[in-house]
Amino acid sequence: MMKSRPEAKEGDFLIKEYRPYLIQIIKEDFATRAPADRKALLIELPKGVKVGVNQVYPTELPLATFPGNLLKKLPQLPEELEYRIVGRDLVLRDTKANVVVDILRNVFPI
Repeated sequence: MMKSRPEAKEGDFLIKEYRPYLIQIIKEDFATRAPADRKALLIELPKGVKVGVNQVYPTELPLATFPGNLLKKLPQLPEELEYRIVGRDLVLRDTKANVVVDILRNVFPI
């Protein structure tokens, strides 16, 4: 995966025209969450970790459960891709290669 996309950068998959749509979905979802739900999610998320496009998703990070209600609202991905939350970032991860495909930075109001 990384060799096939050596020039990969943020925005290759989550293109700039589409980003406001994703941000709106996430903000609306979090606005409806109870404070206890936000706190529970915050506890489960990895802290102090930086990830980059075309890098291996750190194997020491737990694959925290992605919020089910939010997942239903976001566009469906191909089977080999999944959404992850790392810090305040939405990460698009290739599940087979364990590689970060794209990142939408600072989108989660946590």
